[in-house]
This record gives sequence, C-alpha cells and structure tokens, in this order.
Amino acid sequence: MTARRDLAAVAAALALLALFAAGALRIFSWQADAGDDVPAYSSLRCDPIGLRVLYETVRQMPGLDAARLYQFPHDRLPEGTGTLLFAGLRTANVSGLGSPEPLAKFARRGGVIVLAWSRTAFAPDVSPPRSGPPRHRPVTASPDPLRTWGVEIRRASSRTPARASDGWPWHSSLYFVCAAPEWETWLESEGRPVLIARPWEGGRLVLASDSYLLSNEGLLRHRRTDLLCRMLRGPTVWFCEAHLGLRQVPGWRDSAARLRLGAVGAVALVLLSLALWRAMAPLLPPRPQTAPRAVRDVGDVRDGFLDLVHRHLPPERLPEVCRNEWRRFCAPANPAAAARLAAAGAPPPDRPPLEALRELHARIHRKESMPCPSRSNCCSIASTRSAPR
Repeated sequence: MTARRDLAAVAAALALLALFAAGALRIFSWQADAGDDVPAYSSLRCDPIGLRVLYETVRQMPGLDAARLYQFPHDRLPEGTGTLLFAGLRTANVSGLGSPEPLAKFARRGGVIVLAWSRTAFAPDVSPPRSGPPRHRPVTASPDPLRTWGVEIRRASSRTPARASDGWPWHSSLYFVCAAPEWETWLESEGRPVLIARPWEGGRLVLASDSYLLSNEGLLRHRRTDLLCRMLRGPTVWFCEAHLGLRQVPGWRDSAARLRLGAVGAVALVLLSLALWRAMAPLLPPRPQTAPRAVRDVGDVRDGFLDLVHRHLPPERLPEVCRNEWRRFCAPANPAAAARLAAAGAPPPDRPPLEALRELHARIHRKESMPCPSRSNCCSIASTRSAPR
C-alpha cells in the first residue's frame, strides 16, 4: 500500500513538472517570436526599433522574397542576386563585416548592398575645439572599406533631431563626406548627405546614416515608400543578423540561458531522480511481516458469551458468580430452590470448579423446582473451563 502511494505521488510530481515545463517553453516561445531578447534593428524584433514589419512586408510582396542571414558574407555568400541589408551598424568602421571581396562578388551579380547605421553609433566628432589647436589629429573611419569606396562618416556637433530634405524627421546626427564623384545624394539633413548611393562592381552601394526609415516605428509614422523601393532590389532581400551578434535563430534555450535556469533544471532533475529512487527502493529497511493473530469466528451469542467469560473471569470464581447471578434473576420465580440454595451455603473454595457447579446444579434443579434458563450456559462454562487447553 505504501509503495503504491509513493508511485502515485511520483506520478503527480511528474505531471506537475511536465505542466511547468510546457508552460515555461510556451512563454519562452512567445518571447522568441516577439524578439524581446534580440538586439535592436533585427528583423526578429516586433517593437519600434525592430525590422519585423519590413521583413514580413517584403515576404508578402509579389515578385519579392525575404530571408535572414546568420553568417557573415565571407562565411556564407547568398546565391543569386538581390539585396544585402546591414541595419543597425554601431561603429563607423565597417571592417568587422569582413573582407570586401565577398561583397564585390555579390555586387558583380547585380546585387545591392545597403549599410544603415544606428543613431547611437560611434563616429568621429568634428566640432571645433573651444580654444587652441586640436590636441589630436581627427580620427575618421577605417579606409577599408569605406575609404576604398571614397566616403567617410562623421557626427555633427548638433545632437538635436533635424529634418531631412523630404520634410520627414531624421533622428541621427551622423552624415557622410563623399570624396568620390560617383556618389549620388538621395537625402540630406541640414545640408549634409545622410542617404547616398553609387554604382560599384556592377551593382549598387547604398549608405544611410540612420536605420529609422527601415524600422517598425519609421514604417508606421514616417513611411518613405519611394526611398525603400529605390534601396531594395529583388528577387530576394537578405536581412543580415550576424553583425548584430546573432549567429543562429534564438529559441527557448537562449531564453533559459539568459535567465540562468540551468541550475534550476539540474536541481529539479536531481530531486526527480531521488523521488524515483525512493519509490523503487525505500531508504528504510522493510518492516518484518508478523503473523496475524488468530481470531475465533463467533457464530452465535453463546460462543460470544463464553469468550467473554474466558477473558474476564478466573475459573475459581465461576461457581460463586453463577450462584449470585442465579439468585439475582431466577430466585424470585423459584423460592423453594432459593431456600435450598441458601440452606446449603457457599461451596468450599478448595473444591474444583466443575464439582462445585454440578453440586449447585443438583441443589437447584429438582422436580418441584422451575428450570433455570442459565442451566445450559453454566454447564457449558464449567466444561470449557475444566477442559485442558
């Protein structure tokens, strides 16, 4: 019975653990679908600073398709032509994207390469010093590959959001300094180029100093449809995620690792193992199986009465008890027998109980006397008391 109860407890614990695990996986899946744990300007994010709306929109447009790229171009270059989109760049130095040769190979197929920086990206500040000559030489972007393309990126001294030449807000203070005549300015902010493009290796380069026009918020509040159509070219738009730190699709394992649930899972597994061990092999030694005490089957009232007398009445007191009980219940109906019994007196204490009961029976039960209802019981008690056990 105890083992069955333990197995039921273990089964209930397993059911609760499975329910908890299913709920946790569901919550982690919701977080992964919403993209709450991925960096800004990722196509997995659904909040204002994500690119999920643009990704889903491109997928639903006829003749276009969208895909995510979790490797750098030098690790895996997409097949075919289309657009390589790098949004949310954090530094002016784009050499972290790897060698420009894979990008050039993609451009030779007629592809478009779009680089869009984050508004908080680092770039050299060209504001004039307060007094005296500058102590350090101004630092610009790395010549590879931006300088190879004939362009530099800088940050203006003004930190307040400005408006672009199309009348929409432009939230970044970054701008471009073009050294090559091939660059074409598509958009300006305060007289500085912020969205430029040029032909390169048979394809096209597009640089944007802010990723706001590609974000979910930008598509909702300030949608620049004409610029997006000029920037993106089919048949496939590749949303690159590797430069944001995503080398694989984030799932529930990443959420569990972020919340540091590995120790919790290990402790739960140990407790479950101990519970199974206890259910299969008890820690305490088994109790000895004692033989059950034989219980006499009481068939009628007579046997029950005899058993009660055996338990609570010593044999030597049996004649005296029977004599007193007869005088209490039977003497009023048989005065002659009561007189004979009173004249005989009590039996001697050294006489055997069976002989004393027979003498008592002989004095009471005569022809002129009324039969006593306890005659059979007294004889039965005497016989069972005198019989050897």
